[in-house]
Amino acid sequence: MVVFILFVLYMATVAYSFGSSAFGIHGNGGSHNGNTGFNGTSTITTWQQLNVTNSGLYPATFGTGLVVYNASGVVFGSGSTPATTISRGDSAELIFGASLSVASGSPGQVLLTQSETLQFGIWVNVTTGLYLLVPFMIHITQNQSWGAPFTDATATAGVVGSQTSVTFAFDNNASFSLGGTMAYQVRTPGGASCGSGSFDVNTPEGQSFTYTVPTSCTSLTGDSFVANLSNNGGQFPYSVDLPAIPVRG
Repeated sequence: MVVFILFVLYMATVAYSFGSSAFGIHGNGGSHNGNTGFNGTSTITTWQQLNVTNSGLYPATFGTGLVVYNASGVVFGSGSTPATTISRGDSAELIFGASLSVASGSPGQVLLTQSETLQFGIWVNVTTGLYLLVPFMIHITQNQSWGAPFTDATATAGVVGSQTSVTFAFDNNASFSLGGTMAYQVRTPGGASCGSGSFDVNTPEGQSFTYTVPTSCTSLTGDSFVANLSNNGGQFPYSVDLPAIPVRG
């Protein structure tokens, strides 16, 4: 009976410690904190942060998992962080990233041209106690507005004299700047190239971009503008393919 009573009292202190730790977990308010951008091949990396205070009676180990999806439940990517132990009375920041694929044909490719309200489902595994460790789980959902880097991307045909051209334009509504080399092709409905080349892109967040390229297409009906933005310099080199943009007259 004494052992049972001690066990119940211990579990009560563990539950109290878990409740105190759960109350001390705070999200970052849905802010990118500047830690979002292209990384690698057709990938967007976004970093999230949890501020944790362990107000319980025992040390606690925290591990996190993250799933990013939209209001329709379409999953764009996921991530996690290694377990971190926080002593009683201490605080720490749990920083973890999610990789979102924007490759051709992936659900996340729409993030290149369409703004979304993203939902970050965060699962926090908490293990606390002294001799007998007890696991718990906390689920947090954060909504975050996503601005597309190539919002309202258009390709518009024009003729000056005898030279046909295509004007490519977009608004950068992302929370990061776009910079690099844009390699492009103007393609006929049959897939043949009737104009190709490259140009530099340097567009801060919130800014618009416009560039006109020549093309030898004789009929622009059904043609498309396809492009790849790459940047091999800096800390995070990347390459990303834009979805094909119909050329309009």
